[in-house]
Formats: sequence, C-alpha cells, structure tokens
Amino acid sequence: MNQALRPITEKFGKKYPFIKMTHWRADSEDIAQKASAEVRAGNVVGDVLEGTGVGEQAVQAGLLVPYTTPAIAAFPEPYRDPTNMWTPTRLSYYSIAYNTRLVPENRVPKTFEDLLDPQWKGKIAWRIGSASGTPLFITNLRLAWGEEKARAYFAKLKEQKIVNFGAGSARTLVDRVIAGEYAIALNIFRAPPADQPRERRAGELEAARPGRVDRRHHGRGEGRQAPARGAAAHRFRLVEGGAGDPARRRLFSR
Repeated sequence: MNQALRPITEKFGKKYPFIKMTHWRADSEDIAQKASAEVRAGNVVGDVLEGTGVGEQAVQAGLLVPYTTPAIAAFPEPYRDPTNMWTPTRLSYYSIAYNTRLVPENRVPKTFEDLLDPQWKGKIAWRIGSASGTPLFITNLRLAWGEEKARAYFAKLKEQKIVNFGAGSARTLVDRVIAGEYAIALNIFRAPPADQPRERRAGELEAARPGRVDRRHHGRGEGRQAPARGAAAHRFRLVEGGAGDPARRRLFSR
C-alpha cells in the first residue's frame, strides 16, 4: 500500500484532479467475487482490478474488456495476454519465512528435502484458500520435478503434519511466524520478510529459498462497463507507475 498504491493514487490525483481515485484492498479471490457481484447487480464501482492471478480469474468470469496502450510493449511477450484483457504489473518471488529464534542459522532448510527433517514436524504452515499459497507450491514442484518425483515428495511431506492456515492473509501468516506460533511458513512472498521494518522484525524473521524459486506475475485489467476514468487510471499505472522504467524491464526479463 505505502510503497505503490498510495503514491500512485496521489500522483494520479495531481495529474487528473477532476477524477477522484479510491481503492479497495483484498485477496485476489475476493476482488474477483466483488467485481462479479457488481456486474450482476448492474452497479459497477471498480474500474481497474489488480492482484495475483486476478486477471485470469476475471477473464474466465467475463468481467473484463480488452484495452491497449503503448506501455505494454515494455514487457516481454511471454508476460502479455494476447487478447489484451490483462497486463502484468509486477513479478513476485517466493521463499520460506522462518523465525530465527526457532530455526538456528545452521538448521535453516536449504533444499525442499530439508523440510522433511523430523524436527519440523507440526511446525510448518502454508496458506490455503489462495492461488499463490499451497497450490502454487505444489504446482511449482510438479513442473520442476515431474509428476512421479513430486508425488513421492508430497507423500513424505504429508507426514510433517503441515498446518493449513486459512485465518487471514499471507502477511497474517508472517505475523504468526514472527510471534513464534509457527517456525516456518511455506511459499511466502520474498519481499515481506526481507522488507519488514527492523523494529517489527526484532531479529526474529528471515527468508530463505530452498531450491527452485516460485514466481508469479500479478495482473491488471479494466472492468466491464468501466468508464473512461478506468482507462486513464490503468494507463497511468503502466506508464508512470514504472512499466516503462528500464529497471522494471530488467525485472521481467530475469
């Protein structure tokens, strides 16, 4: 919010003072459900949707309209939608988050196999009910290892009694790790643990990448029945929000 959405809202308001820009934050699944409810009710409030995988969800539900902008050319083709229904806005890299009081430096899992150590039984959590949590973790290993090896690994991982966390967002799960409720959380955005304020981390939170790194693009699309202000906000985000920046292009070409 503070790093991106609020600064973008402020700059957008200065450039287009005749448009009042507001925002609503939620999980991607909730964003898609809210947009769908607005369309069904014939009272569309949200002009632009952004989130992890929300573009694909909204396309499947018929909630978006196609759009074009020269700013899209800044992104490599694999990250673009050929039907122009959504545009990637960022890439997120995933890791594990762990409590440094509960996981000594010499015991930090360096590989996925290290997560099978009996000492972590009942002390690992992953987030359910989100496309970027448990499903992404499982899909990543299936693609990297193949079905046979991945299935054998998951059979062993099952014995670790991983906690299915569904009581909040990924950041809520990170807070639980900081508090010591769980020693390790799987498939957490690499940024939150690394970017936590020092006073909040209190030396108790770190991130590690055990092997192949998951990464997921975040999409943005224009809602169906979105007025011109939605198109203006979308193009502003892509151009002045960083899509044309050389650093952004390097990020998407890694």
